[in-house]
Amino acid sequence: MRGKRNETHSVRFLGHQRLEDYFANGKGTKKHIDKHKSPDVMKGKLYMDSTTNQYHKHWDDFCDSMKQADYTVNGHRPRTFEEAVGYMPAYIQELKSRPGARPGTSFSAWSVRAYFAAAAKVMGLSAADYDLPTRHRQDITRSRREAVRDKHFSAERNSELVNFCCCTGLRSRKELQQIQGTDLIDDGSGQYAIRVYGKGGRLRESVIYGTQEQIRQVVDRMRAAGEELVWPRVHSAADIHSYRAEYACRLYEAHARDSKDLPPSERYCCRGDLKGQWFDRKAMLLASRELGHSRINVIAEHYLWRITK
Repeated sequence: MRGKRNETHSVRFLGHQRLEDYFANGKGTKKHIDKHKSPDVMKGKLYMDSTTNQYHKHWDDFCDSMKQADYTVNGHRPRTFEEAVGYMPAYIQELKSRPGARPGTSFSAWSVRAYFAAAAKVMGLSAADYDLPTRHRQDITRSRREAVRDKHFSAERNSELVNFCCCTGLRSRKELQQIQGTDLIDDGSGQYAIRVYGKGGRLRESVIYGTQEQIRQVVDRMRAAGEELVWPRVHSAADIHSYRAEYACRLYEAHARDSKDLPPSERYCCRGDLKGQWFDRKAMLLASRELGHSRINVIAEHYLWRITK
């Protein structure tokens, strides 16, 4: 069992135990299948080891914060989840006031919600019942400015890796490092796709998209790998998410129709900080499927913001 274990039968211990139980329930099952069954089915499951590890870490953070605040119920430290729930409003306020990763900033709305999610999962809470900050697209910093570690990564020296990612839209280093040469799909028509085991163990087939030369480079790399891994090692500073965004924009622009040919009913009108911008719904759907997303608003918020209408 992961996390701190020196407080046996404490709320901390019981929380870690519950997370382990949820992971045991979800291991080997498919999130996208459960999602279509019932939301209740997903409540008692965690599907990925990485998510479970993150929840353990954030649950420890909740318990540490509660301890440092000397939070008590009827003169004693919380012994049950029901007693610990009372600390949640104070925890959220404490998260909001924490310093951010960059000097002069505080925890982003995304970070606050991520930490809240772990405790909420353990104690069965709903975000709708708490004063959580609203997430805005402009607050997303990943892949939007040069990170310090990017200075240690040369896109020019790693041009084959960059091209591979931009042509396949892989989600992460983990997806990239799992690809074998035998995952290449060739239907004989001159079009190629790649077989990807993605988030939650879900299998998808994504078209390899780019210029003929770019595609040929990807195909040659995969054929040369055979049954071996295509990318057994990937530089930790490679901005995989940015390359995925490039793939999304390429696909969208390849299928997007001219504005004069697009009836209003087939336009996706953005909201929030993207209000006033619109995209072609059909082109968004095609790009979303290749990326493995079931909702088209995801690519509007995370990828297509690069395209100006």
